[in-house]
Amino acid sequence: MIPGDLLTWALVAVSLFNTILLLWLGLSLWLNAARRSAGVIAAALGFFLGSALFISHSALLLSEGLQLTRSNTLWLAVAMVPALLLPFVWYVVLLWYNGYWLPGTGNLRRRHRPWLWFDSLVVLVGSACLLLLGAPFLPGLSALTRQIAPARELMKTPIAGIPLVALSYPLYVLLCVGLSLDALWRPRLGDQALGEAARRKTRSWLVAATLLLLAVAGIVAAAVVWTITNTKELGFYILTPDRLEVIGRFDLIAVLLIAVVTLLLGQAMTAYELFTGRVLPRRGLARQWTRAVWLAAAYGVLMGGALVWGLEPVYAILVTAVLMTAFFFLVGWQAYADS
Repeated sequence: MIPGDLLTWALVAVSLFNTILLLWLGLSLWLNAARRSAGVIAAALGFFLGSALFISHSALLLSEGLQLTRSNTLWLAVAMVPALLLPFVWYVVLLWYNGYWLPGTGNLRRRHRPWLWFDSLVVLVGSACLLLLGAPFLPGLSALTRQIAPARELMKTPIAGIPLVALSYPLYVLLCVGLSLDALWRPRLGDQALGEAARRKTRSWLVAATLLLLAVAGIVAAAVVWTITNTKELGFYILTPDRLEVIGRFDLIAVLLIAVVTLLLGQAMTAYELFTGRVLPRRGLARQWTRAVWLAAAYGVLMGGALVWGLEPVYAILVTAVLMTAFFFLVGWQAYADS
């Protein structure tokens, strides 16, 4: 666990907050979309991947120590898959939302076709790298460790003192976010299928969310550079409590920015039917979103504190039961009052 109980409490609270809201957004999009097109499926998948990322993030924060135990290895694997796919999914969803796959050729398609192919290739190469890095820890592939050792060493080739694999990920995220911004600034016009009025209203929300993701990419890059340049001793990376606290602060800034992104997307989706194919807002969904935000915030703070400060599991379960019961009562009471 990252040293400093207050820092860990904040990290777990925000991580649980993101987990709940991203899962809520994914389910709401899937169930409320006018039709489940490929773009809607991709957007819902992005929300589900984000939720899975923060589930594993919370589990790792609350794990005992930094050893590569079977449990920690599992959560690392769960975290790395969405971490690789999410930037690409975000880019693909914004291309779809801005009319890339509509019939006819347009400037958006001409600009982004080569980049989309290149980004797809990067994701495939990244997936292969993840498999090579994780092979020694996978029971079925551990026997291949010696055969894949040259490829693993190649990925660790230092560039300006930073291993190639560590340097590549922030650059990949920056590429995806930069391409997403270009798709937002110069979309394909005349897309009535997605609702031109709704898209104009949500454009500022999407631009703000993408700019924040760009800031997250910068934080990740800074954290990688700081970690590698400040923890390496005699060829090994030594994570002392003080160093872990600095990394934890980088982490907290990143997850807080992602929480703001989640709030922006939730507001846009519930107020302007972002991604759902509808134009007119439905106030019932907006009210549900507000309640979900309060539930996620309360649950994150209470459960994060209970877990970090060593509360007995039975009391954590009781806190969850009381909180959930109160939430469902308020939902039912409001529904009765509105009827």
